[in-house]
Amino acid sequence: MFPLALLLSTSAFAQEAPQGGDSTPDTSSEDDHLEGAWGAPEEAAPAPVAAAVAAPVAAPVAAPVVVAPPLSPMAANKLSSMEDEPDEWPIYVSARGSLAVPAGGKGQIPAGGLGLGVELDNGHTFGMRAIYMDSPPPNPISAINREVAWAWGPILDYQFHMDNDRRLNFYPSLSLGFVYSAEDGERNVILPIFEAGFGARLVRKTSNGDRLFIQPELGVVPGALAPYTSLSVGMIFGGRED
Repeated sequence: MFPLALLLSTSAFAQEAPQGGDSTPDTSSEDDHLEGAWGAPEEAAPAPVAAAVAAPVAAPVAAPVVVAPPLSPMAANKLSSMEDEPDEWPIYVSARGSLAVPAGGKGQIPAGGLGLGVELDNGHTFGMRAIYMDSPPPNPISAINREVAWAWGPILDYQFHMDNDRRLNFYPSLSLGFVYSAEDGERNVILPIFEAGFGARLVRKTSNGDRLFIQPELGVVPGALAPYTSLSVGMIFGGRED
């Protein structure tokens, strides 16, 4: 019995031995067993990708503050004077000739004068005029009402131009003053002047902004009961901006 059992074990061993003399034991069954038990080694799962982190926003850079250098005393005084200086009114100069015909008198009374004044923005014009006339009429409100050869004196003028922005505009006028005569060896004669009239002014602007004008006028001298006609020419300096 013993020899038979040994023989069987030897033959079984021979069948399980690997061919080709490879003595490396076959462990495939064990690997299969391990694979079924623990699972095959899998590829490593990719690491979770972190969410993109927004780059920090740069804080706004404040604009550089420019500090103006302090004004010199001379510049400060000049700026202060410019702020305090009022707007200037346009100034006009004029020359005027007139011809009056007194009621009940003899002949005509020519007169001429030079004027200077200002023109306000609202159309009001104020000025002063010096006039000279030949053979003025007698003063009706004075005890000395004799006729004289000449007389001169100051006159205040007021005009209201209804639309002084136009090339042609119309205006009413009032004038108040007096003329006097002081002849050698004679008593002085004073004649009050009061005129009321209506006229038209035609304006032409020059290249430097000044304005030339010509204005005919009709009116009356109530004190002497003398209607008159006049013609004035002149220039307005410092015209308004367009």
